[in-house]
Amino acid sequence: MRFANMRIYTFSTTENITLSILELENLYRNVYELWIFGYGSILWKPGFTYKSREVGMVKKYVRRFWQGNVTHRGTPESPGRVATLIDDQQVNYCFSELIRLKTLFKGEVWGMAFQLVGRTMIKKALHHLGVRECALGGYQATVVPFEGCGINGEKTQHNVLVFRASPENPYYMGPAPVKDMARQIIFCVGRTGHNVEYVTRLADFIRRHIPHDRDKHLFELDYHLREILKQNQTWLDNVLRTTRKKESWHIRTLLDKQNKISNMTVPN
Repeated sequence: MRFANMRIYTFSTTENITLSILELENLYRNVYELWIFGYGSILWKPGFTYKSREVGMVKKYVRRFWQGNVTHRGTPESPGRVATLIDDQQVNYCFSELIRLKTLFKGEVWGMAFQLVGRTMIKKALHHLGVRECALGGYQATVVPFEGCGINGEKTQHNVLVFRASPENPYYMGPAPVKDMARQIIFCVGRTGHNVEYVTRLADFIRRHIPHDRDKHLFELDYHLREILKQNQTWLDNVLRTTRKKESWHIRTLLDKQNKISNMTVPN
C-alpha cells in the first residue's frame, strides 16, 4: 500500500515534515481531540465515528475535480475524476483557468469539520482514512486552519487535518474544460459506485446542508452531467445499472421533473 510518500504540513512549524500514515497515527497517539475536514465524499460518507461536526471553510484553496481515481470511482483503464483542494495561487497561474477568471482571486472551500475525541476514535479514523484517501486515493494529509459556524452561529476556529492531492501523485489529472470532464465522468465507474453519483451527490449535499456555498466549478459540472443524462437514455440506463441499489434512488431523482434541480441553469 502507498503510505510512504504521504506528507503532512504541520501548522505549528515552518518546516515540512514527511510522514507515513503509520507515523501520522503515532503522532496523534497521545492526542485527545482531532478535527478532520471533509469537502468531498467524506461529507455524506465519513466512514468513521465522530462526536460532532461543524459547517465551515478553509481559505486559500478551491475545490476542483482534478484528481483521478482508479478504485472507488474509476478503473486504471477508465479513471474517474474526484475532488481535491487546489492552492488558489496554483489556480490563478493555471492558463486554462485564467481564461475564465480574468483576474486573481482568493479561494475558499466550504465543507464540514468532524470532531474526533479519544485515542480509540482517532486511531480508527486515521487508519480508515489512511487506506481510503492515501493508499487508494493518492492523497496527502495536511493541517490547515478552519473557520467554523457554531451551533448558535458563533464563529469557531480549529486546526483541521485535511486530505488533498498534489500534482506529483500518479493519479493527478489536472484541469480540463468542464464539459470535457462531464463527458469523461459519464463513462467511469469504480467499486464504490458511478462517478456521476459522486459528483451529483456532492452537489446535492452542498445545496441541502451548506446552501450559502457558491462553488461554481462543482455546480457547473453537476449541471452538464444532468443535461447529458437528460438527453441520452442509454447513458442514464448505464449509470443506473452500475450504481449500487441503495444509491440508485439518488440517480433516479436526477431527471425528476418535480425536482427543481432538474430545471436549473448553468451557474453564472
